[in-house]
Amino acid sequence: SLFPLPAVATETDAASTFINDLISRAIATLTGKSIPAEVRAQRFRDMLREGLDSEHVAGFVLGPYRRRTTPEEFGEFVSVLEDYVVNTYARRLSDYEGQKFAVTGARPAKRKQTVVSTEFITEGGPPLAVSWKVRRRKEQFKVVDITVEGLSMMVAQREEFVSVIGQNGGKVKSL
Repeated sequence: SLFPLPAVATETDAASTFINDLISRAIATLTGKSIPAEVRAQRFRDMLREGLDSEHVAGFVLGPYRRRTTPEEFGEFVSVLEDYVVNTYARRLSDYEGQKFAVTGARPAKRKQTVVSTEFITEGGPPLAVSWKVRRRKEQFKVVDITVEGLSMMVAQREEFVSVIGQNGGKVKSL
């Protein structure tokens, strides 16, 4: 096409809006000490299922073991990974209250993905840079990676899970 820029600008704007809305809803419904832990965990799980490309992330996290899994084992791993993420991060959200954030930019990335940059501002502390890699899946944006201060959460999870699987004879079922 002779005019590719408007489509790119529209895609980055749409990705920015998706992340802005996702974070705004997360802050409104998941943060604060008054929310019971089990309610927060269920809300977080619902948002995770809606906003994360769980199968893509699970395949990446499994690394070289992905090819060795049956469809049933892979489905089980997607559930294990979801439980791990919910159990690890949902309880941390109770400590976030009154935090502000801003979408600071968006740019096209490889494989039809968009990177949306954000900053989280806490009182008395430096801003926290968080980038969200998103892509469209069936006309809906999904998060495929989150990078906090330069550290990819997918890469960190992959290192952790691949190490555990390796220690257990390469068996994904060991998780």
